[in-house]
Amino acid sequence: MSSSDIKLALALLAGKLAKFFCRLLPSLGGTALPGLIAISLDKNWVKKMVVKNRLRSIIITGTNGKTTTAYLLGNVLKKIKVDFIRNSAGSNLMRGVASKLIDQADLWGRLPADLGIWEVDEAVVPDAIKQLKPEILLIMNLSRDQLDRYGELDTVIDRWQESFKNLPQKARVIVNGADPRLAVLSWSNLSRFGGGRFLDRRLDSFRALQALLKALNLKVKKLKPLLKSLPPPFGRGEIFKINGKSYQLNLVKNPASFNTHWQNLLRRGRLNQPLLIQLNDKVADGTDVSWIWDVDFEALRNRKIPIIVSGLRAHDLALRLKYAGLKPQLIKLNPNPDHAFNYLKRQKGAKKYLLATYTAMRQLRRMLAN
Repeated sequence: MSSSDIKLALALLAGKLAKFFCRLLPSLGGTALPGLIAISLDKNWVKKMVVKNRLRSIIITGTNGKTTTAYLLGNVLKKIKVDFIRNSAGSNLMRGVASKLIDQADLWGRLPADLGIWEVDEAVVPDAIKQLKPEILLIMNLSRDQLDRYGELDTVIDRWQESFKNLPQKARVIVNGADPRLAVLSWSNLSRFGGGRFLDRRLDSFRALQALLKALNLKVKKLKPLLKSLPPPFGRGEIFKINGKSYQLNLVKNPASFNTHWQNLLRRGRLNQPLLIQLNDKVADGTDVSWIWDVDFEALRNRKIPIIVSGLRAHDLALRLKYAGLKPQLIKLNPNPDHAFNYLKRQKGAKKYLLATYTAMRQLRRMLAN
């Protein structure tokens, strides 16, 4: 066994041990800790696992829609009995990819499938390309999100374009044609889906799915009925029933995701339903929350019932709502998530809505599930 193989095996073992202790003691950390340990011991551990298992990879990235698209593709592949690995729970950074490989690999580093579907954060696309060597890279869109991590949009696109030089020669790049920012991207085997302007994020994901299936040369019968039968993905429109009342939880992380929810609620005549918004600024949320000033909160100025405002940056959000023209008496500031959730439960109405940034969404989801 070479020194490289020994290093790979030791990193895998360390990751497996971390996974065991994380389950034994949840306070140690989340689902990404095993992967973080493995790549700390061997920065090319993911690449070595890919080579060892001849793993084919699909990378799905973008500001919005990557989770939904990966979720839809995974369910379609299950339906037609194609085995795959997907980082469906937890981090979409490289540590999350590594954690999923650790979870799926046996003690000899062998994986149960030769296809990986990887939802990847915009900021780590260059590293993901180097490590995973994908046969397909799908880019959903790009909008202002976590500027503390990404920088300006032009910088992100420049980094993506530069990273294409590390793609395998026969790799396919699939880009959302509805996002004009992505028009500058070029590659020898590049195709686009969609077009015109953004209409609906779910429609974007459906079109992306069609493009992926075409690239994989897979034909699926009765695709639309299959997709309609699927429950919403993790934290993206999930509905929980509590004492006969319905609670819908949605992740929000940038102006586009917020504004999409306003449009959906307005279309259904539900802008006046009980609403809790929780804004956090941990690393996974993005420590720069200045993007809330780009959200169309003015769409809510005619509400007649309170908005409950919570989270680590509740005061910033309350100020934004005030400047949007909401009446002060309708802004219920309650930074404590438990107290805010209990206040929401006391509100009248059969259907209630919760919008939250990533760490807040996970916290609220635990409350709803319990």
